[in-house]
Amino acid sequence: MSQANRLAADAPHQFGGAGLDRGKPLQFRLDGRAVMGFSGDTVLSALLASDISAIGTHTGVPMRLDEAFAPLVALRSDPTHALPLQRLPALDGLDLVTFGTAPRPQGLLSRLLRRDDDRSGSLGLLVENLSSPPWINAQPQARLDVDTLIVGGGLAGLAAAAAAKGRTLLVERRSWLGGDARFYGTTGDEEPPEASIARLSASPAAEILLHTEVFALSGTTARAHQVLLENGRPIGRIIEISARTVVLATGTFERLPVFAGNRLPGVTGAIAAFHRAERFGVWLGKRALFSTGSGFGYRLALLAREAGVAVQRVSDTRLGPNSRFIDFCKASGVPFTSGLVPRSASVAKDLSGLSVDFLVGIEGIAQDAGTTETDQLVVGGARQPELMLWLAAGGATRWAGDHLAATGPLPGIVLAGAAAGYRRAVACIASGRAAISGNAAPIDDPMIEAIYETPDGKPPVAPPVDGAPAFLDRGAALLRRPADPTSLLPGIAIGLGAVAAAVEIGAIPPAIAGQIAAERALTGGMITDTGWKLSPPPPSQQLPGYLTGRFGAKPQTCVVTSADARFFERGCLIFARSELTDPQQAVGSIIAAAPGGGIGGLALIEREASAGKTRLFVRDAGGAVPIERIRPV
Repeated sequence: MSQANRLAADAPHQFGGAGLDRGKPLQFRLDGRAVMGFSGDTVLSALLASDISAIGTHTGVPMRLDEAFAPLVALRSDPTHALPLQRLPALDGLDLVTFGTAPRPQGLLSRLLRRDDDRSGSLGLLVENLSSPPWINAQPQARLDVDTLIVGGGLAGLAAAAAAKGRTLLVERRSWLGGDARFYGTTGDEEPPEASIARLSASPAAEILLHTEVFALSGTTARAHQVLLENGRPIGRIIEISARTVVLATGTFERLPVFAGNRLPGVTGAIAAFHRAERFGVWLGKRALFSTGSGFGYRLALLAREAGVAVQRVSDTRLGPNSRFIDFCKASGVPFTSGLVPRSASVAKDLSGLSVDFLVGIEGIAQDAGTTETDQLVVGGARQPELMLWLAAGGATRWAGDHLAATGPLPGIVLAGAAAGYRRAVACIASGRAAISGNAAPIDDPMIEAIYETPDGKPPVAPPVDGAPAFLDRGAALLRRPADPTSLLPGIAIGLGAVAAAVEIGAIPPAIAGQIAAERALTGGMITDTGWKLSPPPPSQQLPGYLTGRFGAKPQTCVVTSADARFFERGCLIFARSELTDPQQAVGSIIAAAPGGGIGGLALIEREASAGKTRLFVRDAGGAVPIERIRPV
């Protein structure tokens, strides 16, 4: 299979793939299909380079394969141990199968579609059958005790590691250090990000684990899943890490703009597009449209153009913006417009790319602005601090205009860098050092004056398009924009990006966005699996801080079950009547799995409701489920 989406090896700005060794080609197989790559690729980057950019379909809609949403895989020789595509190094001779998916048809057509020369751009999976990461509930295989645990290897995490004393462990999910600093480049007289990363990485103070993702945090004890090689064979292991201090330098993620077709193959976030090109030399197609609400979208367009991509246009969601990058575009001849937002993306009629409709996004005007066909639509979204671990540890958040921000302290846990709200590189580095020293002095984080650099625009929300779904987030919750915003909330586990998008479409009042995030933004388990489960761990004896006083001064902890013997997910709300959906009217919440791995769940319920004879209802993804039995704990 050819690598149609590889940029030239000598592309400028390291867009040929700084992490690749082109002198070491490799080949592996996934579900019987041969895939080419190079040393330094992940399995995901090799698939994208080979023009496999779709997972399959979800309710008949093509769904893109990307860093935020990909199936798990396993070695064919050991199909019980799942590994993530995003963190799994591509190795010559690997024979992989997608993990936990529905059995494929075995007819003639299926065999033909799985030939080695198959040019299909899809893995051909039913998204409804993807598995949740089984390590979420598995027991640790290794335990570490450290003085300081740093989560995130961006500038703030590296600065914290360089300043830390005692045994220090830095954990980074990617295969490289530096976070997103290279995407943002240099502002003013700042040190270039490459120089900052090299200088801070030179400190021998910390042990560094790459390809490792922290997925749970309770107090100052974390659990992480690491992908590593053992005798040349990739394996995954769960590590439990106990620390005196945890520094969350988890950065931000780019939110998904809300418009019809926003999760089709070929629609890519700006930061993801940059890292694919810079680390792996991957760019989807030969033509690209850019939609941005910041100057950084122009910067990426210029870099891509110099690397050989045909940049058709940069469309700015702001009206009449100023930026040094816009001036560079003018000088370079890159076409651009302002005041336009994507209305919809659809598969082009010849199936060779995307057809993108734009509209005038000025307040009070919603006029169509034409259709353009392209290979890739690169969309820049608002930055949301990555606070999932902060929430998991009991931290609180509040709505801060266009994102959720952390509030209040947590014992032994410190936020640093972009996760704490800092924007410039110098401020992120200073906050990483302060997280170690405990210095509470204000950190200067100056922004360029608006006359020189227009502030980032608010995330646009396009009008709905009949028959074309718009999703609220990039992740595995698969939450569509509802026709009726009030129908969004009942019993749904959603990510931080979806909470923020729900505020923007009017489904969640800003005043309770932090409360909803605490109850609904769960890690793991968001994709419907095939029924394969590990026994859940025993529930924590500590009540999450955000539920203190929520259901009365003396709520009752109970085990609840239903007639259909289902398992209730943490965060599902409990109501006195089946038709209720308003979180403010809830009388309880599922706080953990049932003890001993039993059916149902462990719930916190108002004492009066738990003692009454009125039937209660748990709201989960399937609607209102009547509680069959309530057993106090």
